[in-house]
Amino acid sequence: MLAADRGSKIYAGLNAGVTKEDLREALESGTCDQCLHTFEPQVGDCVFIEAGTVHALGEGLVIAEIQQASDTTFRLFDWNRVGADGKPRDLHIKQSLEVTNFERGPVAPQQPQDADPTGRERLVDCDKFVLDRCAFTASQAIGGDDRFHLLVVIEGSLAVGEEELLLGETCLLPAAAGSVAIVPRGKAVVLDISLP
Repeated sequence: MLAADRGSKIYAGLNAGVTKEDLREALESGTCDQCLHTFEPQVGDCVFIEAGTVHALGEGLVIAEIQQASDTTFRLFDWNRVGADGKPRDLHIKQSLEVTNFERGPVAPQQPQDADPTGRERLVDCDKFVLDRCAFTASQAIGGDDRFHLLVVIEGSLAVGEEELLLGETCLLPAAAGSVAIVPRGKAVVLDISLP
């Protein structure tokens, strides 16, 4: 979570005990949101949404989203919005209900793991990717582990080799690049995404 207006919400998972029939009835009555777990996120929160988890972002949020490559999105509800043509966008209720994991109840922000003295903390470690948050106050190296690293600057700026990377910018370090020096300009915070 990079920015969050007061009162903004994340919808993540179903409320405890919600069944397929409960959700179907709520969709028909226009009360789908009452089946969803919500919370007010804070800047720095990391929310891991597994496949099959009903989720949505409320307004007033700026996020960095890391996801497994997929061209499948099923829209269960669209908050009564319309597309560029002025018509409601297509919903995929049947498909959504088929793929929803009804055991995936309320989802809360991740608790960082394995914080170390270098300022690196593990946010997500799954079979598709690893996500670390790194706070740099001094030069460090990333890479050299036979994996690519995708870096996203979420605070400050830094030099990656000879390139300057500013707030909001990304950089792909190929596995073949080996170990690369990261030099912060003051304090910098970076998301480091790699394969497991």
